[in-house]
Amino acid sequence: MKLLIFNLFLMITTLSGCSHLQPPWEMPEEVIEKKEWLEHQKWWLAFDDSLLNQLADQILKQNIDIQIAEARLYEANASKVAAQADFFPNISGTASATRGNLNSPKLINYTKTGLDTSWEIDIFGKVRASVDRAEANQLARAAGVDDARNIVIADLAKAVIEWRQATHTLNEIKSLLKVQEEQISLLSSRVRAGLIDASSLERAIALREQTKATLPPTQASANAAHYQIEKLTNCRDDSVRKLLNSTPSLLIRVPEPSCLETISFKSIANRPDIKIAKADLLGANADFRQAEANLWPQVSLSTFFGVQDPSGTLFLATNPVWSIGSSLTLPILNFGKLRGAVEAADARFEQAVLTYQNTVNFALQETRTALSDYLNGFNALKDQAQALKNRQNTVRIAQIRFARGLTDMRDLTTAQAEVKESTLKLISLTTDAAIAYVRFQKALGLSVIPS
Repeated sequence: MKLLIFNLFLMITTLSGCSHLQPPWEMPEEVIEKKEWLEHQKWWLAFDDSLLNQLADQILKQNIDIQIAEARLYEANASKVAAQADFFPNISGTASATRGNLNSPKLINYTKTGLDTSWEIDIFGKVRASVDRAEANQLARAAGVDDARNIVIADLAKAVIEWRQATHTLNEIKSLLKVQEEQISLLSSRVRAGLIDASSLERAIALREQTKATLPPTQASANAAHYQIEKLTNCRDDSVRKLLNSTPSLLIRVPEPSCLETISFKSIANRPDIKIAKADLLGANADFRQAEANLWPQVSLSTFFGVQDPSGTLFLATNPVWSIGSSLTLPILNFGKLRGAVEAADARFEQAVLTYQNTVNFALQETRTALSDYLNGFNALKDQAQALKNRQNTVRIAQIRFARGLTDMRDLTTAQAEVKESTLKLISLTTDAAIAYVRFQKALGLSVIPS
């Protein structure tokens, strides 16, 4: 009955999942109507970032978290082989030597050697349940490898994006400070000439100091991203630092929504955490069946074939001995121990069912949120890019007016400062949109296969 309920549950959740996993918000048609997702897509290539591509190939081979996950998978594979061995007889060699007067008034040496075989017949499915549990662990560990790769690649992409943001922001801040210094110089001249009061100068100086204050935390962000990349790549030398120093300080390019081949929410079923939850569900079911099997008799067969010699010279023995027997063990009185184990396994199964449902719900929520953040972030980025173009047009107009003597240098430097501030805003929005894209790809959980 428990197995029937379990199979029905998997069928219902699969069918209901396929019928309800549709995006409820508006998205461009070119994003929805595309061909199927590639199972092993290298999604980070959409950034067209040589630094990210180089580090991604390196990290999949050197990252410690991935190596730990792979070692756990090797352990699960070995445990499965060990569990499957219980289907077959256990054959071992035995040898013994005894001295005594058991059957004679004289002291005699008894020697005996041979093959001893024991086999527990799996009538009630105890061994099968144990193997199923080992297979479930193997599936969970395999999904754990995919999960480790997915997390590590997403963390690397995020670190590279943040490093590019910080280094590009540092350059823009320094450029903005130069413009603000020009403004302060012009205002100082006007104050000395008595053309304006000192309040405008003080505001400009305060603005410059406020801009300077953003340098240390920005440099700290660049350092933090650098250290994160070193940790992810498991590099203890200066190779990462040299690579970053030789990399041009360019802003990351946010992939266009059209680069998404489809938004198929059915692919969420292949997320590593859902695979792990499903494997835990299968394992909990196997534990329940194993606990139930312990309520029934255990039937075992045993055999022995060898030689025995009372003279102590075994190599001259001519009297082979053999035996065959069977045993049946039935639990009679254990004061509720086995029944309690069954009820505990049943409770763990119910927990696994709820955990599976909760994992699916979380996967949907995470994917929808990440996609919404990415699409809205990309739209905000386009609006900010247009605003920056308008600011740049203002600078060109101010330059023309200044060249014709229609305005002074103060208007020009103000327009230039506004361009720098708009550029900093664009950098921030670019980073937000790029990280949202990374979160979306991570939420899809597509398998990452190393080169």
